[in-house]
Amino acid sequence: MSKKWKTFFAVDKSQVRHIARSLAKILRPGDTIALYGELGSGKSTLCREIIRSITQVDMPVPSPTFTLVETYTTDRGEIWHMDWYRIQRSKEVLDLGLEEALQNGICLIEWAIKARKFIPEKALHIHMEQAIDAQIAPQHTKRNLSFGGDLWKERLKHVMV
Repeated sequence: MSKKWKTFFAVDKSQVRHIARSLAKILRPGDTIALYGELGSGKSTLCREIIRSITQVDMPVPSPTFTLVETYTTDRGEIWHMDWYRIQRSKEVLDLGLEEALQNGICLIEWAIKARKFIPEKALHIHMEQAIDAQIAPQHTKRNLSFGGDLWKERLKHVMV
């Protein structure tokens, strides 16, 4: 992963949604967001909010854990929401239509670590981890989000607060 240039510490679910809506404003075909983090770190929450923001529809957004890919047609082109958790060999991602998705769609890839060699250099990398404070109840678990991707630093400068 490229050098990290922005980290948000101890953000709650509403802040994750705000970050997702901010990202959604600038995404366009050819963009890839590669997501890293353990189970429960918030990758799906971030993807769902990006998809809802772009489609402008408050709809159920299923996790592609079992289907591996879910696509959404929007006025900006297709969004490809991929979950590589169940990928056994990195080359399996090519069978999912990855090359077409990377060229023509907006790609949101959960568990990108499973096939990092197929993530384009120009991708935005987001590492998510739980930031558990022993004084806070489990339902108030927060996350740390770290951003990397040299080409995105300037692009996100005025979008994310």
